[in-house]
Amino acid sequence: MDYGKSAYMRIEELERRLDGLSAPKKESGCFVVVQPDRELKSGRDLTFATLLCGGSATLTVKAALEVFDCGTLCFNVDGKTAGAAEFPFLGKSEGVMLCNVKTDGVSLLSLRCTDGLFARVRRVEVLSYGDGAELNSFDGFCGADTYASENGESVTGVAYCKSDSAYIALFSSSGEKIAEKVLGGGTAADAARDKDGGFAVAVRDCFGGLWGVSTDLSGNVLSREFFGVEGDSVAIEPYGDGFAIAYVREGKVYVSRTYEGLRGISGESEVYFGGKAESVGFVKSAPDITLIIGSKGKIFLKRAEKSVYADFLGKVRVSVVFS
Repeated sequence: MDYGKSAYMRIEELERRLDGLSAPKKESGCFVVVQPDRELKSGRDLTFATLLCGGSATLTVKAALEVFDCGTLCFNVDGKTAGAAEFPFLGKSEGVMLCNVKTDGVSLLSLRCTDGLFARVRRVEVLSYGDGAELNSFDGFCGADTYASENGESVTGVAYCKSDSAYIALFSSSGEKIAEKVLGGGTAADAARDKDGGFAVAVRDCFGGLWGVSTDLSGNVLSREFFGVEGDSVAIEPYGDGFAIAYVREGKVYVSRTYEGLRGISGESEVYFGGKAESVGFVKSAPDITLIIGSKGKIFLKRAEKSVYADFLGKVRVSVVFS
């Protein structure tokens, strides 16, 4: 055995590892466009996206408004102002905000009108550059939903995955992060409000199996249920006395549903849309349950129809049928 050569190779390997430790973290850029087309009064917030980042990120925010009363538009990260732009003229105008934020995990991005600003938010563009930065608009693909209590307070839950672990982050009605908990291993996740209080999270584990995790409004895990199916992208939405579960497997979209919370999952049914699916989500809080299917950079919407039947015990059930 050539011990000199072996020692030299080990030194080379050690040097490579040390170089890797001292090398700067990989930074990436991402871009998201949101068109809320909503009126926003002074003192009110509009949550429009989530940011997942493992350190610092530089954000450029461009907002297009139709101004009715002049004032200032603030850009908030987790409820704290990171940038602001003045809108001194009535009518259509644009404002640009540049800021650098430090965040670990997921953050909520929102806009707030101040100083008497009353405007319609037409379009918001965000460019992010940072350590593994990832932006998602606040729709069916960002893993978020909001639970509104009877006293008017609300809590937003955002489910996400990082380093093969699933998390849920909870935010107050002002956008401040109040908790962030690990739910277990996972590579994809989505959250839905639970009518009994708390959130139901659909998680794809590291082996492709799909689980349901029930949490309270503090993010504490109350129960876990294995759905007995496999999939890639996964989504969840309240339906009846349980939840609708959508997932992608081998380019096809399937939907199952649960009864009495996350228990008693039904057989799966395929949703046909004439393409190869890459991702799936639900339009949160829509009047009729609606699927969002992502395929080759395009988005397809499928609305559910109700099918009422009686089970073998004579109990009336409502199934999910997508046209």
